[in-house]
Amino acid sequence: MPEDTPTVDAPIAAVTVYRRGAVVRRTASLTGGTQTLRVTGLPLCLDDTSVGARVMGPGAPVVTGVRVALEVTDVDLPDPPEQQAVDAARLAEAHAAASLEALVQRAKALTALQTPDQPEGEQGAAPPMVPLSARMALLDFQHQRLTGVHDALMGARDDLRAAREEREKVEQDLKRATTDRVPRAHELRKAAHLTLLGGTEGEGPWTVELEYRVPGARWAPSYALRFDAQLTEVKVELRAAVAQRTGEDWRGAELTVSTAQPLAWTELPELPALRIGKHQPRPARTGWRAAPVGADALYADYRTAKAGTKPPRPRPKASPPQPQKPVLNDLVGAQAPPFDAEEEHTLSASRMDEPKRSRKRKSRGKPDAAPPLQPAQAKSSFMSLGAPVRSAPAPIPAPPSAGAMPQVLGGPPGGGGMGEPPPPPELAAPADLLDYGRLRLSAPDTPKPGVLQPASRLQLYQESVTIERITIDRRVLTQVDQATTRADLSSLALPPGHVAPAPIRDFDHAWAARHPVDLQSDGAWHTLKLRESTGPASRRYVVVPREANEVFRTASFDNPIGAPLPTGPADVFVGGELLLTAPLRATDQGATVQLGLGVEEGIKVARNTRFNERSSGLLSTTLALEHEVDVEVSNNLALDAEIEVRERLPVHRKDDDDIEITDVHTEPAWQAWKQEQRPVRGSHRWIVDVPAKERRTLQLRYTVEIPGKKELVGGNRREA
Repeated sequence: MPEDTPTVDAPIAAVTVYRRGAVVRRTASLTGGTQTLRVTGLPLCLDDTSVGARVMGPGAPVVTGVRVALEVTDVDLPDPPEQQAVDAARLAEAHAAASLEALVQRAKALTALQTPDQPEGEQGAAPPMVPLSARMALLDFQHQRLTGVHDALMGARDDLRAAREEREKVEQDLKRATTDRVPRAHELRKAAHLTLLGGTEGEGPWTVELEYRVPGARWAPSYALRFDAQLTEVKVELRAAVAQRTGEDWRGAELTVSTAQPLAWTELPELPALRIGKHQPRPARTGWRAAPVGADALYADYRTAKAGTKPPRPRPKASPPQPQKPVLNDLVGAQAPPFDAEEEHTLSASRMDEPKRSRKRKSRGKPDAAPPLQPAQAKSSFMSLGAPVRSAPAPIPAPPSAGAMPQVLGGPPGGGGMGEPPPPPELAAPADLLDYGRLRLSAPDTPKPGVLQPASRLQLYQESVTIERITIDRRVLTQVDQATTRADLSSLALPPGHVAPAPIRDFDHAWAARHPVDLQSDGAWHTLKLRESTGPASRRYVVVPREANEVFRTASFDNPIGAPLPTGPADVFVGGELLLTAPLRATDQGATVQLGLGVEEGIKVARNTRFNERSSGLLSTTLALEHEVDVEVSNNLALDAEIEVRERLPVHRKDDDDIEITDVHTEPAWQAWKQEQRPVRGSHRWIVDVPAKERRTLQLRYTVEIPGKKELVGGNRREA
């Protein structure tokens, strides 16, 4: 990458979170006049093979190459230990130098301390005498203090010398560390190097889009359903609990969540062509071919020069053997030693002079026919005519019959082959050899010189490192692998009540957020609102008095989102207050959603039964079990209520043909009903509107006729 390569820091524009992992798209602005570009600040855990780029805009250049590199970020982080040692050594040296300077100044002050001269007396008078003891005490004080300062100066000079040597040592350590050190995990980042081609002058600026896949992201759907107090309107909020630990924060990104997998391998079917016509050889596959034979000879001079020896003198080429004239039996593949022309003529003449009987007698001990050759063997024998080594014998083909196509010598036996050579074997390259961006030409001194081989990650990172004086070794690869391991969220438990996203009716769907979102890379769950929509709703009350007298409140509405709804928990609000959290099953676009909202205490239901048994018939007695069921519904709410009362008629087994249910009468009329989950035979329901503060009574009459010799399991009085 050239040194003048422009560097851009493309911010994150959009993120698509899949069931496992995410695809991040970054955008940046680009002007003309450059053929290379480097996008920095990419996370360490991204998949190198998933990086793709494009330039959009009128007259934009084309991206012809994308390469992933390692870089060291320039972030404000604590100094490394070597730098801290240098700072401490420099501070210690400064303290030692200051101490030495203070001692020097003190010594100068003591040296300047002198005993005063004898004062001069007045005119004509003798000068006063200074006591000798005082002068000697001053000199003793000066001597003692100078001796102490001198000893301290010697120690201070030693301390300064030691501090200077320590400072120089740690500076050398710091220099070596910055010259050859492994960057730390928080310093490493990845960068994408783009190679551009073309671009119209004067156009632009253009938009560069860079996409890559990261493993550390998950999501789970959830909802918020906000009903009004009368349950006549609902606002549906589709939310997503998203967690990501990719090493980069998503700021102002357009978020999309999907039930699909980011990567899936699919083998495309290969449909063979059916043609009617003349047989043609199958065309060889293009796109890859094996290396030419004899490439090792290209590096013979290099290896010889490196070894320091003279190249061997070429030997004179031997004259090629003269081709011998093949005999007749050779043409058909018979085994015979080579003969010269005279021997061949004599032998052939003697054979021609032998009588037929003699020739038959001589050939009596030989097999009647030679074993047939395989196509490849026949071809080899045919192509080696006149060679010193003979092949196995092959039979002379019989003359063709009428209407049959003649066979060519060496063709496949059985006819129908027309003598074409077998198709060449198809060349299939391994997957790593098809990744052309990773192929490198091996050096001449390697075991396989001049061979294209896939480069390792260490070699690729070492080639594309974007900072000087940094060593890329296996420890760096360990840090990259550790970053990928830290980003893995497969062991992260889902929030309570949430389920993993799954396809809806075998189809994957995606939901885009209406507004940009911010999400930190902390590996914790964050609930984000994707979209919301409002629609009409209806309420209904359901009761099964045969099982319980509690009346359950339900709400139903058509899916207003405009997209399918995946399975997830829903926080239900009624009149602005949180009522409960209920599971919401996967719902198609435009389908009806039904939710249970708990027990309604304002509606009371009472079920009363009566039973009467009578017999009829003289010869065969029949028991008639008459049942009467009254359901009383009281609406104590301030609103009218639509109440669904579910009831069930008794049913008999298929082999009990002598049991009948007769005289079924209801007031008001009911209707048969079959529930979707766990259907129950004989289910019916009433749907009645009960005004506020009023009461309704529902009646059911039916008779069960059974033979007099039978009795219902559990007693005839079933409604007791």
